[in-house]
Amino acid sequence: MKQRKANRLRDYNYSQPGSYFVTICTKEQKCLFGRVSGSERQLNALGQIVINTWLEVIESSSNATSDYSIVMPNHFHAILNIENNELEKNLLISDKESEQRRKTMLLSKVVGRFKMQSAKRVNQARNLSGEALWMRSYWDRVIRNEEELMKIREYIQNNPLKWELDKLNPRNK
Repeated sequence: MKQRKANRLRDYNYSQPGSYFVTICTKEQKCLFGRVSGSERQLNALGQIVINTWLEVIESSSNATSDYSIVMPNHFHAILNIENNELEKNLLISDKESEQRRKTMLLSKVVGRFKMQSAKRVNQARNLSGEALWMRSYWDRVIRNEEELMKIREYIQNNPLKWELDKLNPRNK
């Protein structure tokens, strides 16, 4: 069986305080959450469910806040801030436990909870049961400084303006 390529930093503690840029795509990059017309994003009811679920998950997370987020027709971008998390402060990861341990880190927990709850709610609205809404994994980037944070905020804000050129736009495949 072919092993999937890990897309996380090998020895990085994804529970430590910091900012993370996260992108989550729908399965098969289906445009389920609305559309972009010109430069205007027009979310449908499913897109609104995704926004509401994100806000609820963040609100229920004691050590995580959302800096900026956007729902696009087939993907979701967010900047997630992890606050002081004493339980995971000095976590060291060995090679043997790295993949399993990453799943228990705060970033993975928040994203996992969001994906699970939003999929459940979207599937209820679509009268589907157990259907995969999101791709199996997600992309993340550790935001290293204020300049990078500002560029990512600008990227998220301008995402609808650049939809016609976006590599996640199915028309660009």
